Amino acid sequence: MSDIELKYKWDLTKFCKSNEDCDIKLKEVSNEVKDLLKYKGQLGEPKNLLAYWQDTYKLYDKMENCYVYAFANLNTNFSSPVYNKLSQKAEAVQTLLNSELSFADAEIKTLGKEYLQTLLGLKEFLDWRQVIELNIARLDHTLTEKEEKILAFTNEIGNGFTVIKDSCCNSDMKFEDALDSKGVAHKVTEGNM
Repeated sequence: MSDIELKYKWDLTKFCKSNEDCDIKLKEVSNEVKDLLKYKGQLGEPKNLLAYWQDTYKLYDKMENCYVYAFANLNTNFSSPVYNKLSQKAEAVQTLLNSELSFADAEIKTLGKEYLQTLLGLKEFLDWRQVIELNIARLDHTLTEKEEKILAFTNEIGNGFTVIKDSCCNSDMKFEDALDSKGVAHKVTEGNM
């Protein structure tokens, strides 16, 4: 896609400065997620829950920047092995992050609705009202830690098919015209395959 003028291309440097920068940040996320495991079994203490949410959201912000950078680049050139590899790595790190932190949803569920509602009245949780309300809303839909971990891996499985299809459909692949039973040629595109 080098024939596109620079002024029409996305400025992805707000997310990551380069492919190498994205790769470094993905490695950082992979390592930093291990640091968040220190909160496992500790979320019943309000200060620990607050610290967990603060640390987790910082890490998810970094992850989101990498994910957007990798997939936006992939969408500009699906035939690029570099962008394919980077987006696959982003997908794998996202799955790692979700699976490693799956303990928190199950643990928060055991704390219960009353506990979370109590937090709404604490001044240090003022900025976290939306997160608390979201957790309250999800309580009935949260599974055990083991089940939540399994669900975290389904993202990688489900997205694999989409990535493969998109790489085929969105690359600049040229096909010969297909002949119908009467010998009439038809242009082959994604819309009429």
